[in-house]
Amino acid sequence: MEKSITLDLRTPERTPLPDGSFLMNPKEVEEWISGLPMANIGETSRQVFKTFVEFNRREIPNVSRLKISEQFRRPIGYISDNLKRYYYESAFPLSAKSRRIAVLNRELYMELAIAYKIFIENELAGTEGKPDFKLLVVAIHRAMSSLLSVLYQSVIVYDPFPAGVWREIHSLYAYAEQNEIHEQTVRTGGEVGFDSTVCDLYNQALLFAISSPYRLRQREIEYTYNHLPEWASQLTLGRPDAKGQSDTLFISRLDTDAPPSHIKQQREPVGARCRQLNTRLLIRMLKGLFDDLPQEYNQTELLTTEELISKHLLRKLIKVLRATPKRQFVRTKLNFELRTVVGISDIHALLNETQKELTEESESSEDDWFIGSKEEKSSFNTPHQNSPGSSDPTLELVDGPTEETIVITGTNPVYYDEKQSRDWTTDADQQETSFFACKTDNESAGGYCVLWHGPNAPKIKNGEIMGFQSFSEKHQFGIGISRWLKNIPGQGLQVGMELVSLNSTAVSASFAEPDEFSSGPQRCLLLPEVTRLGQPATLIAPPLPFKVDDLVLIDNRGEQQLIRLTRIQESTGAFSQFQFMREDHPKRENNEEIGGGDTDFENIWTTL
Repeated sequence: MEKSITLDLRTPERTPLPDGSFLMNPKEVEEWISGLPMANIGETSRQVFKTFVEFNRREIPNVSRLKISEQFRRPIGYISDNLKRYYYESAFPLSAKSRRIAVLNRELYMELAIAYKIFIENELAGTEGKPDFKLLVVAIHRAMSSLLSVLYQSVIVYDPFPAGVWREIHSLYAYAEQNEIHEQTVRTGGEVGFDSTVCDLYNQALLFAISSPYRLRQREIEYTYNHLPEWASQLTLGRPDAKGQSDTLFISRLDTDAPPSHIKQQREPVGARCRQLNTRLLIRMLKGLFDDLPQEYNQTELLTTEELISKHLLRKLIKVLRATPKRQFVRTKLNFELRTVVGISDIHALLNETQKELTEESESSEDDWFIGSKEEKSSFNTPHQNSPGSSDPTLELVDGPTEETIVITGTNPVYYDEKQSRDWTTDADQQETSFFACKTDNESAGGYCVLWHGPNAPKIKNGEIMGFQSFSEKHQFGIGISRWLKNIPGQGLQVGMELVSLNSTAVSASFAEPDEFSSGPQRCLLLPEVTRLGQPATLIAPPLPFKVDDLVLIDNRGEQQLIRLTRIQESTGAFSQFQFMREDHPKRENNEEIGGGDTDFENIWTTL
């Protein structure tokens, strides 16, 4: 094995330890760790972090450093699991306290990586004699594992990848590959469930990056991260093929501080310092998993089945791991105030308030609100409408990562947690609803990039419904969906909003044939049909309780219409968007059938 002069690893300056410090002796460190007050997570976190920071800034014999670093892995993992609850399954922006806790969690793994990087640096420099190559591969493996955790701890709160982390991941892998130790198995000690190699960890890091994690909800991010060992084993990593142009190829550049990107996004020649990642086998495996999952679930399973996470997520991953990212709309740097509101209930409440102010002359004909026969009028801040054939608009940061593409799903309602199941039953009329005035950073025909910060910023997650008010027509609300989140230093939270519709109507929806378990009317949003774009009318509903083939009664301020839900266009865990068809027997407020006829028998047909 050859020595490398430098791996460009960032390590702090170190000074001698004071006499009598227990950090010199691995056995004394083990006793100190065993005496930590593990039940008091705050005190344990304080002691471990401060002690480990000092450890990384002191001169310690290299073998002792590696042994002590291994001992710190267990308490750091324990602390990390407990700190996560302060910001996991949270809406953003985080509170100041939760934000600091999230940063602490990331810094714990950053310090753990530093400990192993110091060992690697000293071994390669030969400061203590001839390198021990068996220990060196362990240290490289541990450093990469810690840096992978840094990536996860950043993404889970939508922070950008920290500067320098990808450069070090590439550098560590390149050195291991160059010296043919990248496929040597290292025992993980239960860290990820089974033994792995440096190449395995590198593939996991690459897969995590190309899965477009900033477009996932927190639970999806964690689910993806936990399945990286299994899924990454299906990737093929090698030197680039000059003729390779498959949609399943991604390129990793070993001399950059950047994550991998799709082969068709490469602006520079793909050379010897690049590696090619092929996702073809992984996609085949994910398709098999997807096909094996059941298609329908009852309402109990909707709340408890973990498979629902994978059902929704697998569809997303299959698409982003094979699709060629494209930017379909030109983005323009434009700053103006956008009055927004988040969530179906709040949008519904504000729509009702503004609709009450409309005169009878401004109301549409009896069925226009329902079938969307009128073309939408663009009366928003800027006249943006999707062009024909543009069903999958993209919206990204200016000069940001273009591999993140919007995913339009077509599945049944997906996973929900207890908090989400309560959200759609909350009485919006009992809550005070108001707009949030945010600033746009850039815009395109597909939507806006919004700067989302300030003391009164509402909480938001990926996949949330967003309403924004027209300046020219106060009663008119456009509808968007938050597609990605990123915390940008010096700017705050950025939200990528896809424009779904330029108009919406607040309606209520209930089961046409309720039983004793049926819930009451649900607040929903009706999005009109746009015939020239081939865009059907759709119903935005809470994630529960409706599903495909349900017969639903829609009420628009007294005007009632019977519909059948025919297809779920998208479901994110915050809402479900259904296509539907009109039934033949619309009803009025007094439950009399329009045009006469018997309705008393409607509830018995299915029992005959």
